[in-house]
Amino acid sequence: MDGSTKMNSIIVAPNGKPAALELLRNQFYEGSKFSRNRSIILQPLQEAHKDLDRFTRAELCKSARYLYKNSPLIRGIVERLVTLTIGGGFHPIFKSSDPAWNERAKLVWKNKSRNVSLGAKSSMLQYQRSVARARFVDGECFSIKTSDDHVTYEDRLQGVESERVVGGVSSDVKSPLVDGFNLNSQGTVKSYNIKGSPSPYLAENVIHHFTPTRLGQYRGETILSAAINTARDVDDILALEKAAVKEASGKTDVIKTTSGTLDPEAFRTIRYGQSGDMFGLQADDSGSKTDYYLAQFGAKPIVMKKGDEYTPYQSSRPGSAWQGFMDFLGMTICLSTSMPPSITVPMSVGGTDIRRDLDIAQRVVDPWQLDLAAEFDECLEYLLEMEVIDGPLSNPPKDYKLRCWKFPQKINVDRQQAQQDREDVMHGLMSLEEYHGRWSENATEVEATILSEVTARRNSIVSAGFKDVQEFVQYLSLDARSFMNQQNQQATDTQKHAT
Repeated sequence: MDGSTKMNSIIVAPNGKPAALELLRNQFYEGSKFSRNRSIILQPLQEAHKDLDRFTRAELCKSARYLYKNSPLIRGIVERLVTLTIGGGFHPIFKSSDPAWNERAKLVWKNKSRNVSLGAKSSMLQYQRSVARARFVDGECFSIKTSDDHVTYEDRLQGVESERVVGGVSSDVKSPLVDGFNLNSQGTVKSYNIKGSPSPYLAENVIHHFTPTRLGQYRGETILSAAINTARDVDDILALEKAAVKEASGKTDVIKTTSGTLDPEAFRTIRYGQSGDMFGLQADDSGSKTDYYLAQFGAKPIVMKKGDEYTPYQSSRPGSAWQGFMDFLGMTICLSTSMPPSITVPMSVGGTDIRRDLDIAQRVVDPWQLDLAAEFDECLEYLLEMEVIDGPLSNPPKDYKLRCWKFPQKINVDRQQAQQDREDVMHGLMSLEEYHGRWSENATEVEATILSEVTARRNSIVSAGFKDVQEFVQYLSLDARSFMNQQNQQATDTQKHAT
């Protein structure tokens, strides 16, 4: 056999290379192979904004809102996430080089925070929780930088839900349109098409609240996207089980009689006591057997002829595996949000396990809080802009934008953590600002309050007749030396008086 014959006998793959070599190369990724034992994935491989197109996003949002409104499990999970993320709210700490300006900024922001929304009144804390809730349920929301042109004439934020930013037609090839976002030639958002507005809003006047999960993703997706089908299945299963329980509870008893007939008039006379005492009837009395059954089983008996057979309905639902299956579905829903199931659903776990889950939950919450803080910082800068230009915050220091945001206390169940935090502050391992900031407190205010209270207490002690605080403490603790000193002093005074 010559060389050409050997070459012709080799099986060639579609790309022109030997099929044996291609087979070896493809062995590295079993997941890329077709198998009759698995379903076929038909989705194409494409960009993020094409995967999450307008129709897909609207359907996901519609299902997520339905579940939030009607599923106790989903509503509980979402509200737990909002509580863990926002808690008592995010609070800014102004840290410029001018302490007096920082104090003025704190007072102005406190006044502004009472109502930051144009339309329905909403404090900054309420607005923060609404934004976080929209990010979890819808995947995103928007804040328009606007002002109150009729009442207070102050800067305000107008919250916009995701379904209002849609549509628009781009006729310019160099200015593409992605689901309500007008882009420039480089793909940066120029403006937003908002339903009800005659013209798009410039990007600089809109804050987009969302966290992209893929590069090139313009719109947000609900955190429930991977759990929607499972959550709907759980909702349907619970509805079917409740219907089965009601059906089983509504079954009636079956009575077999010789005649197989039911005389409504006879039942009526028994009911109204016209044929004797209904409770005195006996089952072995052939003349009143039908009446006996009527009296015992109420107004809905089933009377059959003797010899007929009937198998009564016996409910066997839910089965022995139902509880475990529902627990598994509930855990998969929780895991789809990146949260350990024990954080969102009551579960019996050990102390070590719950500490591990709390640490994981805190790692999940941390990036959410940082993303939200960056968005709220932009809100704060806009709301204080006019106050800085021409208001109580005018003539600011050069570093007036220097500030940080304090988040709620980290999730922890360690009973010794509070003592450890105090020791860290005492030894300089934790700042007072960090310690008090977790409780939405200002370290400077807390320290000033403590000093004023201590000073007032000292003055009260001295004015009560004690020469100093040490003497007061000695008397308060019933120190014997205080009484001995007093007796010695009284003896000395008596001796001096006698002399």
